[in-house]
Amino acid sequence: MMSLHRSTREFSSSELNVLKVQLMAGRGDGSQVQRECDGLKGELVELQQLYDDSQRERVELEQELQRCKAELQKLVGRKSQPIISQVTSSSQPSSASLSPVTLSAQPVLGSA
Repeated sequence: MMSLHRSTREFSSSELNVLKVQLMAGRGDGSQVQRECDGLKGELVELQQLYDDSQRERVELEQELQRCKAELQKLVGRKSQPIISQVTSSSQPSSASLSPVTLSAQPVLGSA
């Protein structure tokens, strides 16, 4: 194992070449990692935008659902009112809806 404290004069030319190759490979690896990182950052920005858009859409849909529920309640309320008023008016018959009743003067059995 080489000591890190040696000056460049103490390295042989073959050792320097190996170090240069390793340095270049390291720089290449670093550049590759940086490109991947930049690509992932771009993807993250896109995903964040999609998430934000979907959250806004979710809020809008929830608001629309609440409006629809309120409208449905109004419609159900309107529809049941005529039914209730019909039931109320039919429980109190008007004179026009009464049919004539004929009473007969026949004696009731058992009474004299």
